[in-house]
Amino acid sequence: MQMEQTKKQKSVDIDEEKWVYDSSVDHKGRVAVRASTGAWKASLFIIAIEFSERLSYFGLATSLIIYLTKVIHQDLKTAAKSVNYWSGVTTMMPLLGGFLADAYLGQFSTVLVSSIVYLLGLLLLTMSRVVPGLKPCDSGLCHEPHKVHEVVFFFAIYLISIGTGGHKPSLESFGANQFDEDHPEERKKKMSFFNWWNFGLCCGLLLGVTVIVYIQDHC
Repeated sequence: MQMEQTKKQKSVDIDEEKWVYDSSVDHKGRVAVRASTGAWKASLFIIAIEFSERLSYFGLATSLIIYLTKVIHQDLKTAAKSVNYWSGVTTMMPLLGGFLADAYLGQFSTVLVSSIVYLLGLLLLTMSRVVPGLKPCDSGLCHEPHKVHEVVFFFAIYLISIGTGGHKPSLESFGANQFDEDHPEERKKKMSFFNWWNFGLCCGLLLGVTVIVYIQDHC
């Protein structure tokens, strides 16, 4: 009798360990399986996304006014105004992104869509410099860039603003939600996640304003 009770207890313990305690669901709406979802498998990928986003954002923001004056040939006052407009829109977009995530899309869909938009902005930004028809000039020097280059360039950087608006309110909390708060071991890992999150963010920022800027200036 005691052996049967012991077996039943072990079966219950195994079943409890199999599923998350807080009833979190996967992207298909099913109760998440602890062994195959979440935790560091997902959160490390999320930290890598934040690192990449900060790296590209600050790499762009640091050199934006130089690009506007030297390539787009805006005067300093107009270039400063353009940078301020872009920074303002980028700062305000998380309000919209947070509302959409909470009211309609959810964190996973918001992060996925914003990542696609962000990558599209970076792709267009690259194309505006390498595709012959989108380059600012036909030759090495010009006094005024092609209008199509300006349109694609500004469209690209505002797509990046929209992508940032989806990332900022959702990505960190989405990463923290990969750890089950009601599970003792995962609760400790969750605290460690925030340390690694900030480490990845700061590394992306530091490399964005140093290495990326150096490459832009010397390559």
